[in-house]
Amino acid sequence: MNCTQALTKANLDSNSFSANDSPIFTRLCRPMCGSAMHFRGTVDRFLGYARLSGFSPKKTGSLSASQRLAEHQATEPPKPSPDNLLKTIFCRAMLSFALLALLAVITSAQSRGVISGRVVTEEGAPLPGVTLSIEAITTGNSSSSGSSATKVTSDAEGNFQFTNLSPRSYSISAQSTRGYVRETVSVPNQPQLYRVGDNVTIRMVKGGVITGRVTDANGNPVIGVMVSAIRTRDAEGKKMDVSTGGRMLLTDDRGVYRIYGLRPGTYLVVANFGRLSVRSVSAYGDQSPTYYPSSTVDTAVPVTLGVGTEMTGIDIQHRRDPGYAISGKILGGNTRSGTTVPISTVNLFSVQTGAPVGLTYSQQLSSESGFSMFGIGDGEYEIVAFNGGTNEDNYFRSEPRRITVRGADVTGLELRLSPMAVIAGNVVLETKPACDPNRKTEFEEIAVTTKLDENLKAEPPSPTPTFLPTVAINEKGEFRLVNLRPGRHRLEARLPNENLFIKSITAKSANAAPATASSKPVANDLAQSGAALKPGERLTGVTITIADGAAS
Repeated sequence: MNCTQALTKANLDSNSFSANDSPIFTRLCRPMCGSAMHFRGTVDRFLGYARLSGFSPKKTGSLSASQRLAEHQATEPPKPSPDNLLKTIFCRAMLSFALLALLAVITSAQSRGVISGRVVTEEGAPLPGVTLSIEAITTGNSSSSGSSATKVTSDAEGNFQFTNLSPRSYSISAQSTRGYVRETVSVPNQPQLYRVGDNVTIRMVKGGVITGRVTDANGNPVIGVMVSAIRTRDAEGKKMDVSTGGRMLLTDDRGVYRIYGLRPGTYLVVANFGRLSVRSVSAYGDQSPTYYPSSTVDTAVPVTLGVGTEMTGIDIQHRRDPGYAISGKILGGNTRSGTTVPISTVNLFSVQTGAPVGLTYSQQLSSESGFSMFGIGDGEYEIVAFNGGTNEDNYFRSEPRRITVRGADVTGLELRLSPMAVIAGNVVLETKPACDPNRKTEFEEIAVTTKLDENLKAEPPSPTPTFLPTVAINEKGEFRLVNLRPGRHRLEARLPNENLFIKSITAKSANAAPATASSKPVANDLAQSGAALKPGERLTGVTITIADGAAS
């Protein structure tokens, strides 16, 4: 019998217990309860509840009815004074509060659990001392803030455990250490999700190395120049929407660089990379980047790395080409409340390679917002402005714009911000308890994401990354996907177990006639058609129905 069941049974005979065998209750409560007789009556009643929760105080002897009456008459206390009565009421209230607090703690503990696992190398050997972080997937609502990540370290056998976790979807990250990096996940640009009760294997592989030398046209070393390895594709050749796994460092006095701990994939290696909104004070600040082997970004030669491989001789002859400026202003960005977003991020991407080339921030100048970036070499680029606030009303993005840099600055650009789109709705669970009586699916364990229809992307493909959110469902079954770019989106639900499947995805038709008694409400089948979103559109009333059993 658990505590919750025990506390529902309040008809126990309190005379079958003795308060004299409960010193801990005596120390806590007797000072507040007046006379000993009043105290005994209160504690005996409390012990009646306590016995049902596992306590076994000493029982008194079995008494006949006449003996009980005699004992009662001999020990009947005088009528309590008003002060003692108040103390008795207070004591009983405190005991009731303690019981309720205990019940809340037990109930909370019963709804929480652990995610445990092991960190191993590619050969399966334990990897100790790896720092791991776990973070809950947020609901995507403006009022919900992501909880801070909890960190643990793998022990001598590579084991780790995250405790006191509520039923939700989580992501786990592993920090690179001693040249090891985490094995590439199967689905790029999407977090791998874990739930309470999972036993996880985190596989770490030896990172790759790229090393070489940077020289000038005369073969002299270029000292103290920043060299970057930019990951553009994963190990399977899939485009990385988010450039991860890259690293950078300065050349030494010989012009030598060695970048280690790189994930498998395809990289662009570039010297003097990273122009921001201010001119660099380095010796190479007014020069454009040089890509391996001695190229502009349009003709750069990629370097492919496998697990643990070392690519040597990736030498760069620094061109010392002049760098150019790109500048302009940002328009729009008016929120529904009438305010204007103050700061935007401006990104520049290479059309040819898809690599990020420049990054800057807008600056408010009187009533306008201006931007500029420096040290940009000749090439074809796509420029786009983003603004993401703490409220879904503050998410804006400009349409990507193609520009060409050829021997001169590019000025006078105008990037107009448009609000991002939103998809909101709820999840309906059609589950059968008999399917898995020991496992109840919680709404918060389900995550919803979306992807853009590949067939509707621009030709040639846009190099601008597509950031597609993954959000959790709240306790009411509601979800909200924000910061969506225009296009045809297809919703996906990431489910906690293989018994569940998506039965349907529908949305209320905005142009449908009102339903009558003989008709059914008209709904759009988003599972077949997807959701075509315009800038700033808010698609609400979406219903994702999830059922259990084998999908037909």
